[in-house]
Amino acid sequence: MKLFIIGNGFDRRHKCETGYDSFKKYLQSHSYMIGDFELSHYFNGLDKKLWNDFENELENIDFEEQMDYFIADTNPDLPDNELAHNVTLNSGFQESFEEALDNFYPALCEAMSTFVIEATSGKIDAKSYFSNIIKPEDVFITFNYTKLLEKVYKVDEKNIKHIHGIAYPRFRHKDDDLNSYGDPTIIFGHGNLNSNPRIHRNYEYNPSKPQKCLEALNQELKKDYQIDELVRFVTKYKDDIDIVEIIGHNLGEVDEQYFEELNKLIPRNAMINYWLFDECEEEEKKSFLNSNFHGHRILIKSYPEE
Repeated sequence: MKLFIIGNGFDRRHKCETGYDSFKKYLQSHSYMIGDFELSHYFNGLDKKLWNDFENELENIDFEEQMDYFIADTNPDLPDNELAHNVTLNSGFQESFEEALDNFYPALCEAMSTFVIEATSGKIDAKSYFSNIIKPEDVFITFNYTKLLEKVYKVDEKNIKHIHGIAYPRFRHKDDDLNSYGDPTIIFGHGNLNSNPRIHRNYEYNPSKPQKCLEALNQELKKDYQIDELVRFVTKYKDDIDIVEIIGHNLGEVDEQYFEELNKLIPRNAMINYWLFDECEEEEKKSFLNSNFHGHRILIKSYPEE
């Protein structure tokens, strides 16, 4: 039996534009309101480096500074002293930033869900090199929010663990408040559970600095790891697993906890096959795999020519 570990590169291999660069463009062209601000406003000026690893970098984004820049950009002709006075008089700013503490994460998850649904809504053809290695008895842990395995490869859903949930469309009633967001069906966030202990919700209101409460956002965006779910799923099959196929996963730090746990569960005689997207990263990926899968045989595989 093979255990497949599926990441976003799997969807992108099927020509689905689900990368963070595409998500950035999506946010810039769609409205998700949080008080008086759109979700995209909180990322204005975010540099390309941070977008490259957007989820993991959520712990490092200075949301207070981001909104400082945005407010200044929307009032370019005001000197600093008048700008501060203008911000002080605008109580809507404070209300919006306080609302962000509760609505930012649901809004972000709703945006991401709708984005991946749209990106995978067209006709998607199976890849022969995947079809040839996927068998009915194989099992899958997917980090993606999409249902390509079920839709394209007809994998039985009982053989799949969507470890971070599934993107479902939200159908808003015409009378719904556009500023309200339902409970997320996906899990999104950075992996540093001890990020910046100085940040907390107990801020003191400063009328000239309503953005101050945004400091707490980094803590609010911590990933809710599903370690127990992973253990329960893999434990059912672990004695039969002889090959692990890691496809489309970049082995980033944000998901390292899952791989540490997999190392404990997978039989030592199991082969680890890692499908390499970029040959320049071969040594980096080998190092990660050797560190996280002690004693296993590891093979780096390349995608066939298309």
